[in-house]
Amino acid sequence: MNKIHIAPDIIPLLEKGSYKVIRQGDSVFIQVNSKKVDFSQNPFSTIENSSIHNKLQNLNITPDLLNYNLVLMAKQLSMKLNPELIKLARNIGLRFPGKEKKAGEIALILKSKGIKPTLELVEQLLSEISTESDSREFSENKQDFEDPQNLIFNFLKSLPSNKQKEGTLAILNHLPQTKKSNPDYSWIMLPFSIVSTENTDNIFGEGTIKILLNTRTNSASKIHIETSWKNESFIFHFELSNKIPVKLYWSDGKKSETKSETERLSSFMNGISVQWHIYEELENLAQGLDKIETVEAML
Repeated sequence: MNKIHIAPDIIPLLEKGSYKVIRQGDSVFIQVNSKKVDFSQNPFSTIENSSIHNKLQNLNITPDLLNYNLVLMAKQLSMKLNPELIKLARNIGLRFPGKEKKAGEIALILKSKGIKPTLELVEQLLSEISTESDSREFSENKQDFEDPQNLIFNFLKSLPSNKQKEGTLAILNHLPQTKKSNPDYSWIMLPFSIVSTENTDNIFGEGTIKILLNTRTNSASKIHIETSWKNESFIFHFELSNKIPVKLYWSDGKKSETKSETERLSSFMNGISVQWHIYEELENLAQGLDKIETVEAML
């Protein structure tokens, strides 16, 4: 029987979490499992999942939730995992207190397109794609008041009828120009308003629809919608296969699921799988649905 030799830096992981041995052909892997990453924590919270904590440390970056979110973002964009890239995005994010994750994500998206993420550009983009309703006054005309989920599904059938914002957002929506630097995926973002069918000055809510394009096949792989409705926020995140939605992840900002709402959404989606997640796992670009590999040792 072969003896498994474990590197010294793996031993603390085995002591902190559970693990299992996996045999694949002539190779033996040790997979370490520990506490799930809690995306509802403060972005500067230390990652408690021992294997992920170790992976971030090996990259020479602070093992906190903010950096983990940025690593997942880089992976989502098929970018080479460069510690200096993560540190750059983090430093930009830190300049926007309360919006560190979103600002860092914007910086990575710009870098993936070959665009320098200056503070001024990131600030303008944060303003253009904001879905926060705290400082906005929305119409309360009861005649035009409709359930937000219904409006979202109607919206998906066509592009927004209102004119899209131009300027800095057009820069963010550029696709990489050369095949050499062209990643597999690129996000484009389209702000929209939910308005009255009779009076477009009656704005009930605002948001952004984000589409993740596979730049090699020119097809969408994800559709992500964040919208504010009065004092509530909603996220609808669609996973696509062969251009067809196959899963819908959603959140209404509450800390527990309302099963009746998930069932009602399922009835809209004609058999498409519908799952509720906490808001923090879905916000911005739904990195909380992704993960990085945690196999830590091999013989």
